[in-house]
Amino acid sequence: MKKEYYSDAGARDAMWKQLEELMGVARNTIWKNDDDSRKYYDANTHAFLYENTYELMFPLDKEKWPSKFQEHYLEIQAMVWPQFTTYCYGMDVIAPPCVPLGLLHFGYAVVDGILIKTTFFVVQMMVDYQLWAQGMVIDPLAVYHGKMPQYYIGCPIPDTKFILEWRRNGKHPLEGYVSQKNEKERSDRIYDSSMQAYYTQMTYEPHWFPDDLITFAKQEGLYVPPQGYWPYKKV
Repeated sequence: MKKEYYSDAGARDAMWKQLEELMGVARNTIWKNDDDSRKYYDANTHAFLYENTYELMFPLDKEKWPSKFQEHYLEIQAMVWPQFTTYCYGMDVIAPPCVPLGLLHFGYAVVDGILIKTTFFVVQMMVDYQLWAQGMVIDPLAVYHGKMPQYYIGCPIPDTKFILEWRRNGKHPLEGYVSQKNEKERSDRIYDSSMQAYYTQMTYEPHWFPDDLITFAKQEGLYVPPQGYWPYKKV
């Protein structure tokens, strides 16, 4: 891919438009829950990746890879691309402090107009076709198998426990992370709603607490006035 293609605003806009269309197709396919849908993440993960990615990332020429990737290229070349589990061994070989886990990204590669779920490494490179550091992708398996992705989109996992679980039970790290994140956000919303209900109840009807609100208050160590006093006596 020519440097001008990266830096040309019109070309990048076209890439984003293409990506939006491809992810729209993937979003529709996910709900079918058939063989085709297994090419994509689950719906929640798919939405998270789309909403939390702010740049397109391009393949970095092999000659410019950091030395650790150059040294271990031959050790992982026999693995299958784009199966993300193949990078488990790669991360064992070139693990921290040689290569930070933050470089390992999970997302999509766009190859010949097709969206492919994959795993890849990202480094920040100052390139001569733009003024700021650009996320550039190192993907040894793609190079070895002669694949030429146009560009990538993805993100790292902030907690290494999801990568360890990936190795133990095969659950994809991004799916595990997003699932936990969604559950925590749901729990936080329920907690905030319950706290608001508690204070509202204490303000207007302190002697008429619903049973579930009493249970919540006791769990949180909150004061609950004696219930059933007139004129709030329960029937």
